Amino acid sequence: MKLIAPADALRPAIEACAEIADKTGKRPVYAATRIDCDGSAVKFSAMNGTESLQLNVSDRIDPTSVGSVFLPSANLARIVKDAKKDTICLQWNGKSLHATLDYGTSRLKLPVEPPENLPPIVSFNPAKPFFTLTASALTSLFKRTTIAVQTDFTNRSLHGVCIRTDGATLKMASTDGRRFALVTATVENPDDAAFDTLAPPPGPKLLARVAGAGEDEVKVQATPSLLIVNGPSGQMSWRLISGKFPDYEGHVPLTAPFTMTLNRKDLLETLERHQLIKSVSSIKHRLTFTAGNLEMFSSAGVDGETTVNLELPWVWDDFVIHLDPGLVTAGLAAMSSEEITFGVDTPKTPVVFREIGKPFDCLYMVVPMSEQ
Repeated sequence: MKLIAPADALRPAIEACAEIADKTGKRPVYAATRIDCDGSAVKFSAMNGTESLQLNVSDRIDPTSVGSVFLPSANLARIVKDAKKDTICLQWNGKSLHATLDYGTSRLKLPVEPPENLPPIVSFNPAKPFFTLTASALTSLFKRTTIAVQTDFTNRSLHGVCIRTDGATLKMASTDGRRFALVTATVENPDDAAFDTLAPPPGPKLLARVAGAGEDEVKVQATPSLLIVNGPSGQMSWRLISGKFPDYEGHVPLTAPFTMTLNRKDLLETLERHQLIKSVSSIKHRLTFTAGNLEMFSSAGVDGETTVNLELPWVWDDFVIHLDPGLVTAGLAAMSSEEITFGVDTPKTPVVFREIGKPFDCLYMVVPMSEQ
């Protein structure tokens, strides 16, 4: 049994499988990639107990390629990377303890184990409810919500993105207690799939491998324990989080009384300039709004101070608020529209950023810091 194909045709799928492979060495079955060849295409499968990946490759596969083999992921990825664009010939049989890989003037051997040792991977089931959207929309929705996911592991229900559907309306939300992100999009949901799940955000590179880009169609399905994304190149699944996301519906202020339209890049560049002085001690941040102007002041103690001004359409009374510019920058960087709205209410209520001119609604809120 053998597989013959240019190394660069196999490399993206092999590297993706190596990315989710177990790195501890304690679970060999989760540190290997299963390869299945049917003579016209190759399917690469890997899992780590939490995530699973199945990727299909049909480009430039030799028609004589056939069989199944299970190889160590990390070493296989290094070999295929070294082979560059050379044609690689992978050969094995059911009795040998090793597979050989030939390319250029090199021959390497890797240990094999029975392909059936890979635990079964739950596959996307088109007969069960799912919703459909484009690859670009899915990646954008996760990009805008991943930023607010809690990373200090103090509250399990905040470690993921809440995904809910109501007919053709999809809402994805996340929060870490200091900020809140909410995106709303329209999806195809012919079977009225009812989602109310909590999923850790997927790795963006792995999601791109499966979902593709642009207007490629992606299907999303949930089981009691998994979220499955099925795209043009294969599928990715990962384990859901048990627990209940906070009830934000009707409790989160989605608007602010003092709202203006700003250029996103201008505000982002000003915020980044505002953070040029770094300090190991605590930094004090203050934003002062006066007629037609925003003054951002930052004090880093003995390390210095920063004052930056930005013209903006502020027409109300003078207003002072304390915000962490890093939190604001993260939200603005995840957006892509040219203009956004920026709204405030009181110095102690969250500021509201909303993306303008996108195919979906994006809301990002930041809780003010205490007065310093």
